[in-house]
Amino acid sequence: MALDPKFRAMLDMPGMQLGAPPPEVTPTMMREASRALLPPVEPLPLHEVRDVEFDGPASRLRVRLYFPTAERPLPLVAFFHGGGFVLCDLDSHDATCRTLASRSGCAIAAVDYRLAPESRFPGPLEDCFAALAWLVREAAALGFDASRVAVCGDSAGANLATAVAMLARERGGPALRHQALICPALDASCASASMRELASGYMLSADLMRWFWAQYLASPADVRSPLASPSCATDLAGLPPATIVTAEYDPLRDEGEEYGNRLRAAGVPTTTRRYAGMIHDFPQMPLVTEVANQALGDVAADLRAALAGGPAAPDAAARAALVKRLYGAVLGGDFAAAEALVTDDFTIVEAADLPFGGSYTGRDAFQQLFAKVGPLLAIRGVAMKHYLADAEQVAVVVDLTVEADGRHEVLQIVELVSFRGDKVCRVQPFYFDTAKVHACANRAG
Repeated sequence: MALDPKFRAMLDMPGMQLGAPPPEVTPTMMREASRALLPPVEPLPLHEVRDVEFDGPASRLRVRLYFPTAERPLPLVAFFHGGGFVLCDLDSHDATCRTLASRSGCAIAAVDYRLAPESRFPGPLEDCFAALAWLVREAAALGFDASRVAVCGDSAGANLATAVAMLARERGGPALRHQALICPALDASCASASMRELASGYMLSADLMRWFWAQYLASPADVRSPLASPSCATDLAGLPPATIVTAEYDPLRDEGEEYGNRLRAAGVPTTTRRYAGMIHDFPQMPLVTEVANQALGDVAADLRAALAGGPAAPDAAARAALVKRLYGAVLGGDFAAAEALVTDDFTIVEAADLPFGGSYTGRDAFQQLFAKVGPLLAIRGVAMKHYLADAEQVAVVVDLTVEADGRHEVLQIVELVSFRGDKVCRVQPFYFDTAKVHACANRAG
């Protein structure tokens, strides 16, 4: 479809083609200019809008809360504004948040995270994650339902939203039901086909995107970090279901759509909508096109559906993905990461008739078990063969290779993994041949 004529007229106006700024133009100057360009809009009335503050990782941070109704508790959507990690604030996205709150029926919490280049990666991301964790922790006092939470953002804010979802997965929570990504900036390499084809002429340019990334990233290695550049992520399993909005004439179009394809391939339910004739971040421009309200309405409907009803049923694929991360961390010796995925009273129950039988309790239970098993079995390899999951438990089939009398023996195990909430609370191994375990332990000793 051709570019929407309303955008064609806008883009032909002087100053509407945005390239990388000259060296003498500072981020502070750009912020002041962008604030001056905010159109005077009568705010959409809501039941309540108020600002709160909390202690962030490096400073006090502000969060603006939008309540569409007096009902409590409401589902919660943590919102992260766009602006290339450098520009914009709570005021620039106030109208967007009001529309999302009104049309979704959810409370929106917009986060005033630190901006680049004063705070580079991972500073803004850690601000956003800390805000999400605080909002969930204080949900009862603030009027939210901590069991119905989603993240949302536009452009750079969509990058932060999906990176926050990755952190929540890796750190064992908060549990998220949905992620809504509007025209997301996901690829720091700026190497997609649409980035080349639409490099200039459509307001956002490839040169400006490269400049934004240069302000945000702290080192060249960050270009490949999944938390900075989510297109680089190799493990997307277990992330929350997603809505992805793209625009036909957006340089970021292909990286958003490719990310949606990869989420679906990883088993994550994902809806991707490309809006014909639109340019980057068009939902921020309701005064230019009525399609902006249509797109925000579509996102709001997805959020409403995702956060409706009571607690979400456990997802078997997400459970299996959590167990894979837990076992990967343990086998890689990253016990700090493993401890973040288990409950405080996590327990490993080994059969009493085994040489290392008994219960090992606490977040460091794996370390306790390894300390006991190490002197008894000369372990030479561990292979996870299958993860069989349902909504309640995950069964892991393991081949444990040990050395005894100079020979390698394989001990086959099924480990039954149980959950409490979004963390692992119990692992109970069952050996196919306990006599063989005793024989190997005796020979190793």
